[in-house]
Amino acid sequence: MASVLSRYNQFMQTKPLMGVALSTGVCYGLGDYLAQRIEIMQDRKDSTSVRRLLIFTAFGGVIAGPIYYGWFNRLKRVPALIENLVKYNETRFLARKFHEHLDIAIKDNTLDKVSFQTFRRQFQQNFDRIDKPIIRSKTVLVAKVYLDQFVFSVFYPIFFMVSTTMLMDLTDPKTKFTYKSDEDGLVKLTLAPVKTSFFHGCQNVRDKFAKIYMTDCAVWPLVQMANFALVPEHLQPVFLNCVNIFWNAFLCYVSQDGGH
Repeated sequence: MASVLSRYNQFMQTKPLMGVALSTGVCYGLGDYLAQRIEIMQDRKDSTSVRRLLIFTAFGGVIAGPIYYGWFNRLKRVPALIENLVKYNETRFLARKFHEHLDIAIKDNTLDKVSFQTFRRQFQQNFDRIDKPIIRSKTVLVAKVYLDQFVFSVFYPIFFMVSTTMLMDLTDPKTKFTYKSDEDGLVKLTLAPVKTSFFHGCQNVRDKFAKIYMTDCAVWPLVQMANFALVPEHLQPVFLNCVNIFWNAFLCYVSQDGGH
């Protein structure tokens, strides 16, 4: 068992994108399978839909996995981003204060007494924030959790619901694609089914996004706090996917008309 985990850890470090994509595909498939089993137990459906299972597995591996990988790579830059923002603000503050000192010295005709060393001693804490790393791990942790909760967790469920609804509709055997000829005799596929499925997905978002996001706010901040604080960076998407098995079961259940 230890050797398997060691190889998996090495694989995630050498081929992170592929590892995240494969892990996400498997977890999305398991999540949808759990959701379908719940629907069967509640007599909402008669049997497991292989088509739906394959769609959610493929969505996880081909679309969601790379999105997770890209998002976590962006979050790695949060410490440097906060550091640069703080230094930028401190530089602007010091520049403004120094100009105020100069204006006062010019007005009082005391330019000969202006000393940068004196100014630096007076605002030593501000200079220290520029010269030394001042961002603490707790600040980075909170920033990552806030970004994840109020950026990713807002837009991703919308994308998920619209995309999976369209995939389910467009792969339904009942969906009929029609062709028509234009003035030049070229045969073109009509986009009516695509538009219909898109509007169906948007309706899904309007009906269910509030419920999903409220549940998200109750679950994910604590999960991500533990993830960012305790899990190595290259394994954070994997930890996320382990929790995602149950979260995806909830998403699949709600998005596929189980959450009325």
